[in-house]
Amino acid sequence: MYTIELNSEELEFLNRPVNGQGGFQDLLRALAAQRQGTKQSLTASQAEKVLRYSSHYGQGGYEGRLLSFVTKVAEVAGLESPPH
Repeated sequence: MYTIELNSEELEFLNRPVNGQGGFQDLLRALAAQRQGTKQSLTASQAEKVLRYSSHYGQGGYEGRLLSFVTKVAEVAGLESPPH
């Protein structure tokens, strides 16, 4: 389990309601359940999914607006950050 300190912009975005169905929306809901204040916990599997979704699904919607969060996830998980 990894823990990331969220800044105010990341926290504001991650706390928005998640609409619709899909893999990324399901991931955001799971992450919301694991957030305590400004601390975001996530598993290795979730970290990999964050990076995969951000690199394979382009710059739209959720995926394109959280580059700093994606970078933090990559760093804490010891994974390569996707190119943006």
